Amino acid sequence: MNKKEDWSVLIGLTEQIKQCDAQGLVTPSIAMSFICIDAMASLARPSGKSRVTRADFIGWCDKYLKSNTQQQYQYSGKDVYAARCALLHTYGTTAELHDKSDIMKFLYHDCNHLMHQLYAEENTVVISTKSLVISTKSLVIDVCTAVDSFIAECTSTASLGDLVVSRLDEIITVVPYSAHS
Repeated sequence: MNKKEDWSVLIGLTEQIKQCDAQGLVTPSIAMSFICIDAMASLARPSGKSRVTRADFIGWCDKYLKSNTQQQYQYSGKDVYAARCALLHTYGTTAELHDKSDIMKFLYHDCNHLMHQLYAEENTVVISTKSLVISTKSLVIDVCTAVDSFIAECTSTASLGDLVVSRLDEIITVVPYSAHS
């Protein structure tokens, strides 16, 4: 059951994120990246858990979401979760978690500078979003690469692969529609 076609729904999700970014849809590509991480964390949650939690999201990020090694900032699951909450709950950059001094705040830019910029004194990270499709130094590509790593682990670890495959029907699947007259 753990075969290539099992992963098409996840690959389709990352392709949609890349399409948003290619069209210059900055906010949707960032939002879809966070949604994608939520979905992956849900698929990977322990077998006895019926719902994904903050800890699952943070753990998935810490395990799979990696910046290019030349980046000054390397992702922290807590930082990514706080950024996710800020964007998805308030369409902003600040969430309750940012009240903690060790949580970095993400700001987003769409110019051609592809490196994450770390402002440690302000606990702020500026994330590049415009050229994400062509650079592994950006959030969209980093998320898509993380999904690829996750799929690779699913295909090489039978217990994880079987667990994830058993949950794939929880993920939205887009299928062509043809109207019947």
